[in-house]
Amino acid sequence: MSVVDRTATQDCIKILMSKQDHVTGMETCEFTYEWTMNDIKYDPIRIQSPKFSSHYSDFNDEWILEMDPTYRLINEMRLQQLSADLEKLLLNEKLADVTIKVGQKSFRAIKGILGARSPVFSAMFNHEQLKENKNNEVAIEDIEEDVFEEFLHFIYTGESPNVDKMPMELLAVAEKYQVDCLKNICEEVICESINVDNIASIIVCSDRYNLKKLNKKYLEFMKTNLRDVAANKTFQTWKLLLNEKLADVTIQVGQKLFPAIKVILGARSPVFSAMFDREQLKENKNNEVVIEDIEEDVFEEFLHFIYTSEM
Repeated sequence: MSVVDRTATQDCIKILMSKQDHVTGMETCEFTYEWTMNDIKYDPIRIQSPKFSSHYSDFNDEWILEMDPTYRLINEMRLQQLSADLEKLLLNEKLADVTIKVGQKSFRAIKGILGARSPVFSAMFNHEQLKENKNNEVAIEDIEEDVFEEFLHFIYTGESPNVDKMPMELLAVAEKYQVDCLKNICEEVICESINVDNIASIIVCSDRYNLKKLNKKYLEFMKTNLRDVAANKTFQTWKLLLNEKLADVTIQVGQKLFPAIKVILGARSPVFSAMFDREQLKENKNNEVVIEDIEEDVFEEFLHFIYTSEM
């Protein structure tokens, strides 16, 4: 009797389970695999079954995966054509059945396309009593003309050629009209553009729209560049607001409470870092730190230095 080695893997395949751990002679084993496909290129892909070892011999099961790159190319060509055709539809105002007024500019659009892409527009145009639906006119006062034009282009085509120029503005529109695919694109662009000068606005943006990936990215950036961030005048201007909005720990010194941000304290002080890296410590679990041996005004000055590197 042979025992199957359940750790047999290739880079992109690993065995999760088999229906039996023991095989004898020519018995058949059934396996369940987990696939992870990374960086798929246009080159043809051919993956053979991983080898499984027994105590007595090596053996292979009988499948081979082949991926044809032409399928992806054809798919991309179809999507490009669809996008181009829908852009023509956007430009053809004769087929439009609603006017959207943004600032001094009017945009003609098709209700069905807006509703299919945005739950907010869908609800608006599915209720006959709403004035926007009855009058076939929508007035938008909180979005800039060029931002809405880019948003409308994405609604029709699935593409946003100018997203790099206005990611935060488009993010706000995508959030308002619940277009999650555009929201994800904007988050990706913002993640790649974090710097010392815009970190304060990015922190606020991440908090406002609950962007988990952006939150992780800006925290990593701050840990690496905290001294430069703290010295930045824009960040110093936003510091108090950021502290009140994003504080995740309260430090009690005497009769005074100081809200603070764990990651900044930890990045500047090994003592705070050890405190907040251990889940079992009461200070981390309760998000409260009590300091009894420092005067209030002294700690306030210390905290100011932690954030700004200035006394």
